[in-house]
Amino acid sequence: PFFINNNHIFSTPINIFYSQRVGGNIIYDNQLYNVSIGDAFRLDGSNVNSFNYGFLFAKSKIDDSDNTFNDKKINTFVSRLKKNIINDNSYLGFINTAHENSGNLSQVYAIDGVLNLLDNKLKIDGQIASSDNNSVIDNGIGQSYEISYKDIILDDKYNFLYNNIFNFWLNYQKYDREFYINDMGYLPRNDYILFNSGLVFTKNNPNNFSIYRMLNFQTEIARNIDGDRLRYLFTLTWQNTFINNFLVSFNYIKGLSHYDDWLFLDYDYNYFII
Repeated sequence: PFFINNNHIFSTPINIFYSQRVGGNIIYDNQLYNVSIGDAFRLDGSNVNSFNYGFLFAKSKIDDSDNTFNDKKINTFVSRLKKNIINDNSYLGFINTAHENSGNLSQVYAIDGVLNLLDNKLKIDGQIASSDNNSVIDNGIGQSYEISYKDIILDDKYNFLYNNIFNFWLNYQKYDREFYINDMGYLPRNDYILFNSGLVFTKNNPNNFSIYRMLNFQTEIARNIDGDRLRYLFTLTWQNTFINNFLVSFNYIKGLSHYDDWLFLDYDYNYFII
């Protein structure tokens, strides 16, 4: 609870801070070791000017019976600042993480923001982050941007879609080869460019037998930095939940030719090895 209570203050489009990293197990010389948290400090709050802040510091060490790792201390620090702009659902923010382990220092700096406009129907959010790690020559850049629009269809000439809530979005993400955040954050992989778009129709109580109905269209295209296509998917999902909570779902997935580069990565992106 110490790390996850009010954890939304540290939430960002890119998972710059992942609370399970604090005191998480690590691998050293191909052996898995437990890590215990010695001291931890946290301060977060807000003021009347809609300025929010959060700070977290933790000192950890590796658990071993023969005291081999007495000199290997792990220090972690997170700072987060947010300021509401325009309205209560829009903000600009800054986050910084630092992870020091046996002389290796890994830091991430990021700016993020959200704009909710047109009575919160239109949402624009994004984040750009820079990672700086002693073991990587160049700084890495990570980016995530999304625009979405959500509204309800009240024109009865669209009989099937009348009173449906529709949500449309476009999402773009790009992570350099050198972008490394997994000492304190979580990123499935770097060397990655993703474009995702979707349209969803949902309706509550569509008939006397159902409490929820959903129709979802999505397209996802992923490439690495060299341009090799890693994923190309089109998905269609229809789902209906009946009043007895019995659920029926239909899914269609169409995948086009793509390339899997996991076995041919020529850079080190091991998240846990010291």
